[in-house]
Amino acid sequence: MNVESAAALLDERLRPFAWYISTGIGETADGAVLFVYVKARKPRLLADLDDGWNGYRVQVRVLGTVHSVEGRVGLTA
Repeated sequence: MNVESAAALLDERLRPFAWYISTGIGETADGAVLFVYVKARKPRLLADLDDGWNGYRVQVRVLGTVHSVEGRVGLTA
């Protein structure tokens, strides 16, 4: 499975949760990484990702709540 397909499947799995924002793809010296952006960390629900997802490492990034600021996107941590 390529990284784009893995990211799409992970996004599909997490999309129903209100605390979820998005899944992104990144590259480190160790290879491809899936970044999961969330409003708040939910350890019980994200614990399964500690071992990776479909062969790719996963890093959870807590961004806070995303909201519009005068027509632009802003973040509240």
